[in-house]
Amino acid sequence: MKAPSRLQGAVALGIAGVAAVRLIRPWYRTWGTTIEEIARPMPLDNWIPVPSIVSTRAITIHSRPEQVWPWIVQMGEPPRAGFYSYTWIERLQGLEIENTPRILPDFQTLNVGDRLDEAGNMIVLAIKPGRYVVLGPPADCDWLESTWVIALYPLGDDSTRLVARLRGRMSFRRMLSALPPTVWPFWLVIEPGVFVMERKMMLGIKRLAECSSRSDPATRDGRMRGESTRNNTANGVSIGGEIIIHRPVEEVFDLVADERNEPRYNPEMLRAEKTSDGPIGPGTPFHAEARSGRGIAAMTVEITAYERPRRLASTTHLASMDIQGELSFDPVPEGTRMRWSWHVQPRGLYRLFTPMIARVGRHQESRIWAGLKEYLEAHERADVSV
Repeated sequence: MKAPSRLQGAVALGIAGVAAVRLIRPWYRTWGTTIEEIARPMPLDNWIPVPSIVSTRAITIHSRPEQVWPWIVQMGEPPRAGFYSYTWIERLQGLEIENTPRILPDFQTLNVGDRLDEAGNMIVLAIKPGRYVVLGPPADCDWLESTWVIALYPLGDDSTRLVARLRGRMSFRRMLSALPPTVWPFWLVIEPGVFVMERKMMLGIKRLAECSSRSDPATRDGRMRGESTRNNTANGVSIGGEIIIHRPVEEVFDLVADERNEPRYNPEMLRAEKTSDGPIGPGTPFHAEARSGRGIAAMTVEITAYERPRRLASTTHLASMDIQGELSFDPVPEGTRMRWSWHVQPRGLYRLFTPMIARVGRHQESRIWAGLKEYLEAHERADVSV
């Protein structure tokens, strides 16, 4: 009886391992991205047409691109500013890294061919100041071909999407002969290892840029954003996307801003009620209930920023998670482009299911806003027929 039970255990462990890889790998390779960001071409994608390693990761920074760029352009080994990641891991790989939490005026310019490290392993392949930089190994590196793009995309008037894409192809046999044995163990976990380091870097850039822009009078006076939308995103997942709705921007904003309307376009939302008097604005609370599996999940929603008709931010609390984020509404010839950007922070044991929450959350958000589009555009057709 022992042999079958051991075999069954091994089979179960193998199945669990395969399931974990299939679930977790897509999550860390596309951490924080939207479908559009994954599909969007980025600089020098064509350099490696058949890569063996591909990742695209993104994060929202509540600062303008010109406030984020100085932190990116100065990255590198001392006397440059570091890579804003885990220095103790970088030092284990032989890098003498110190992260500098201030802007260095002497390192605000990069040119193609510049080196970011003393050994010359990281070279500037392409750059457009204020928009993107592409890094990669030197041309004489015979075991690795790669492009690492760090790009900035404006999001509304005062936020930025920081998107990083890695495309690479390597020869492990040549790598083992080119690198010292002390470095070999790191390459056994290269994909998850790169994710851990890159995620920390992106969060570091976000923290530094947002802290510096908060002290910028032009930024502070030019936006009325709730403090909750600037919270640290060191944990949890980011979910974002956009949709075009063929209705005026004011109409879309007003419908979404009143949480009591959500049951009209989201079949999972059972009811929602406003729990304070007065007009809707910053601080307005709602209580809502939605289907959750076979049960019902209660939640509270509070508006943290209300800039009609362009921007809406809120905080949602459930027993299983907290959700912070914002919606932006931009007029376009077709009607309204609505973008969403949420940060979901699971609680307690729900943190173990973060990858699953990310995948489900992205599909759920797309479904909700597709329902909004259908509802509003059907309402438009009804108006025309009348």
